[in-house]
Amino acid sequence: MTGVISAGVAKWLAHEGVIAEKEQHLFSYAVYSLFLGLLPIIISIALGAILGVLYESFLLLLPFMLLRKFSGGFHFNSARICIICSTALIALALGIVKLLLSGIAFIPFLICVSLSVISLWVNSPIESLARKLSAKETELFRKISRTLTVIIFLMFLLLLFFQNKTAIPIGVGIIVPALLQIPCVVGAMYSTIILQHK
Repeated sequence: MTGVISAGVAKWLAHEGVIAEKEQHLFSYAVYSLFLGLLPIIISIALGAILGVLYESFLLLLPFMLLRKFSGGFHFNSARICIICSTALIALALGIVKLLLSGIAFIPFLICVSLSVISLWVNSPIESLARKLSAKETELFRKISRTLTVIIFLMFLLLLFFQNKTAIPIGVGIIVPALLQIPCVVGAMYSTIILQHK
């Protein structure tokens, strides 16, 4: 569906003379990438509106997208499966935010956020199979990821200190990218164990 739309947009741009015919494929890919980049925002806003946590959906999305960009983690090969699972994950995260706003399980939540910060600090960045990082990129992404993690965590703690409920979606926005690293970390550990026993 997204491929058809992006190809249609590129074809229309070529027809209107905005781009050259030979650049159509390149622009089709650019539109496709833009759509996939905007999709989590659109899904989060829609689900936030439905669940009555629209403001909180923005506060969750900001740390999640920043940390996810530089910390890496699990990715699906199929865009369709990625969209379905992303929608489910965002819905679950917003559901947890709504639950936590009612005052349930505060101490376990604080522990989860703290463990997520440690995990992001230790494991970032995790490469995706689609894009391998050079040694220089790995070092740069590690520094950016760690800096963002510390800044967002300090913001979370500051808001928490003043008993501001804004801290809750920010905390969940820290937990989600850390959770998306777990399959990769477990997979790497499993591969190491298998190699050692050969």
